[in-house]
Amino acid sequence: MDRKNFGIIFLLGIIFIGSGVFLIAMDYKNLKENYKKFYYNFSRTLSPTEVHESEPLPYTEDKLKSDLHMAEEYLRQNSYESIRKALDIYNKILSFSKDIQIKQLAKYGLSYSLYRLNDENRALLHLRELKSQKIFDPILEEEVDYLLGKILLLRGHEDEGKAILHNLLAKTTSNDLKSRIHATFGDYYQIKKQYKKAKKSYLIALEYNPDNLHAEIIKENIEKNKEVVPFEHEYYDQYLSKKTLKTKEREPKTKKESVKPIVEQEQKTIDINEEIEKLKRTLAEGVSYLNQNNYIKANNIFVDMEKEIQQLLNKNIKEKEKNELYDLLENTYFRLGEVTEKQNNLELAKSYYDKVLTNPSILLDQVALIKKGIIYFERDEYQEAYDLFKRAVEISPNGKFTSKAMEWLKETEKILKTISK
Repeated sequence: MDRKNFGIIFLLGIIFIGSGVFLIAMDYKNLKENYKKFYYNFSRTLSPTEVHESEPLPYTEDKLKSDLHMAEEYLRQNSYESIRKALDIYNKILSFSKDIQIKQLAKYGLSYSLYRLNDENRALLHLRELKSQKIFDPILEEEVDYLLGKILLLRGHEDEGKAILHNLLAKTTSNDLKSRIHATFGDYYQIKKQYKKAKKSYLIALEYNPDNLHAEIIKENIEKNKEVVPFEHEYYDQYLSKKTLKTKEREPKTKKESVKPIVEQEQKTIDINEEIEKLKRTLAEGVSYLNQNNYIKANNIFVDMEKEIQQLLNKNIKEKEKNELYDLLENTYFRLGEVTEKQNNLELAKSYYDKVLTNPSILLDQVALIKKGIIYFERDEYQEAYDLFKRAVEISPNGKFTSKAMEWLKETEKILKTISK
């Protein structure tokens, strides 16, 4: 090849390479974006977690509510696989939600899922955390109490579990919940191999709710002398998120409302005082039924009173009115203790006397200690009884019931000395 032809070829090569560099430079931005997409897609294939590009973070409230509904649908499917899916959804909701109501529903759902997957210890941790909060809805509050009492009862914490469930049984107006509570007692007696008591509990459960399949199936198996694992026949049939997360339409404010705050506040105070007087009359009515041995009527009155008082205590009221309400609550708990004791439900009676002792009012603390001590005494649990009688004397040496407490204390002390010989 001569020198002239070589020069032409060399020149054409330089022009071709220069054109390529120019074109690449012109499309550098697009090339960079394409490379990013390629790298992102490639890295996703190596990642153990699934990326949802379409879901905005944080999730909207509607999306979180939708996820709650979906998780409950999974729980209703009653399989280990579906319960695990529900568990994942509840964990995700708790990670992203800032709404206290949604978080409480998800926390309960998480607890239930863990319980169904036989992780009772973690379920109890979450339930106790919920119990330490003010639960936003009474339906959810009852479900939390039920699941907590159930796990405690069936996992060896019998006294605490029974007290919670008996207390709930006395308060709730839901026949479905009453049915589930009695079915739980059936499960407990079945574990204890007390099959007659178990069958009776399942029959009571079916009286409250004939559609309780858990109670029906296990009752039939007991009749056929077959061993049953209760989990296999446990069904979740709740729509808590739909029941509790109701949207409230706000009424438009009028001009008149802005000029009446003082009048409204005065009216509110008057209403609270009227409510207190009405509660005092109701208490007297309940005591009257108690004295007539109409325990069911008395119990219903006192249970309703407790709810009304708790609602009033949540309002913005004066200290004087709050103290009056605590005194009424003290009386209500004590009377509920008496009613349940008359009905021979001693565990529930003890729990009500405990509520007397934890209530801010000290009006009936001494007599509640004595009543609780007598329950232990009649069960031959003399050391526990002695401690309670002694405490009753110590908290009020000159109290109205001190002499009665001293009598029981001396009697119990004699028995303890006799036993120790």
